[in-house]
Amino acid sequence: MNEKREKIIEMIKKCFKLAENNPSKEESIAAALKAQELMARYKIEDAEIMTEVREETIEAVVSQAGKGNKWKYRLGEVIARNFRCKCYFKGAWGIAFYGYKTDADIAKYVFEFLFHAGNRMARKQVYEYRKYGYSTRGVSNSYCLGFLAGVQECLVRQSTALM
Repeated sequence: MNEKREKIIEMIKKCFKLAENNPSKEESIAAALKAQELMARYKIEDAEIMTEVREETIEAVVSQAGKGNKWKYRLGEVIARNFRCKCYFKGAWGIAFYGYKTDADIAKYVFEFLFHAGNRMARKQVYEYRKYGYSTRGVSNSYCLGFLAGVQECLVRQSTALM
């Protein structure tokens, strides 16, 4: 292995360690995304770095999204697919992300952020319709499904760029 490749692998390992042992969720996400980007750019396989970095366990991390808002299930599947996790549903309230602890934690954080942001913007849209006297039937659901399509498109675009 040449010296440049070894330096890049070391940088990826440092990014993963930073992502694993960081109290700041934002820094943890940024470090994990940077490691993913470097692996894609320099065509480095998981096996090359896993021996030292991926000693963490595989776990299920549960997000309590709340009842209702059925679009959360599709959002969970989109997030899980793009963050190397699997997802399953825990009753009407929870969505669990199953994978390496770091990946599952990041998927949960991104899911919760996007879920709350989508619901907040949908409520704002319903308020605007109600304010001008329009019917609000189906507005929230339509907005959330459009939001989900936009999120999915952005994540696919990012994955394609990383490839």
